[in-house]
Amino acid sequence: MECKKELKREIPKGWGFGNLYDIAFFENGLACQKHRPQKGEQALPVIKIREMHEGIILATKEMRDYYDQLVAFLQPQWKAVSPSNIELGGKVSTWPVIELTIAKNGTLSKPVVVSRSGNKAVDDAVTSLLAKLNVVPVPPQACTIRITLDIR
Repeated sequence: MECKKELKREIPKGWGFGNLYDIAFFENGLACQKHRPQKGEQALPVIKIREMHEGIILATKEMRDYYDQLVAFLQPQWKAVSPSNIELGGKVSTWPVIELTIAKNGTLSKPVVVSRSGNKAVDDAVTSLLAKLNVVPVPPQACTIRITLDIR
């Protein structure tokens, strides 16, 4: 046996680890919705072929739950820096979109503004929010998530 720091455990000598896509060839098969569990049976978790290559995506319950947790974490911070209706000077037709690349431990790489609103007060508030944001709740896995910042 040999210790693999990345796995935080020992594995048999000569073994490796990696993405399933790296060690096998996968093809689409039967659609799982055709084989739903019977009443009283627990559903089996399903990993889609795309997820083996790209990682678990927002379509999984675990990532949807994390997305909701992340939005709940960001909302009070966004409201604290977002402009009031008076500062907006009218409607905002497009809300800004940010992209957060989140490490396994919740630390952020440099957050990116994917699209701006075109309203100076809103765009300045986004810049202020991102400047203060260093850590977010710990995700189920490292991920990149886009979020629309809406004041309403």
